[in-house]
Amino acid sequence: MKKLFFALLLLPFLFSLSGCSDDEETPQPDLETYVKGTWAESKVTIKVTDLSGVTVSETESVGYGTYVLDGSNLSISFMPDFKWVYSIGQRNDEPFIAATYGQNFSLEYKIIVVSNQEMIWQRASTQPDANGQMNHVSVQNIYLNRK
Repeated sequence: MKKLFFALLLLPFLFSLSGCSDDEETPQPDLETYVKGTWAESKVTIKVTDLSGVTVSETESVGYGTYVLDGSNLSISFMPDFKWVYSIGQRNDEPFIAATYGQNFSLEYKIIVVSNQEMIWQRASTQPDANGQMNHVSVQNIYLNRK
């Protein structure tokens, strides 16, 4: 009986040891740290659908630009005279990048994928059909690889 009593006394101590861990989680870099740097555009896709979701057109082009994001400024090789300012944020728990040129022109892309080596931006907009009716949705994806 004494052995059983002693074993029961040790039981909480053994459980407390198994709950402790020396493994510390490695902190992940914030989104701005991942985004910052030089990126090569690998491809651009555009898919246009009507409001019911039927595909109207799909295009894919080979990327040819280089994007340099330095923390607040964005330069794009195929638009050398444009000086963009960008910011990173969250909306509805989804990361996005907003790029502004001057006071009147801005673009916003959801950041679909971001890692040390790749990033995908996505932008959806309403487009007119052949009759000028705004009833098509265009989704553009920009695929970037770190240089």
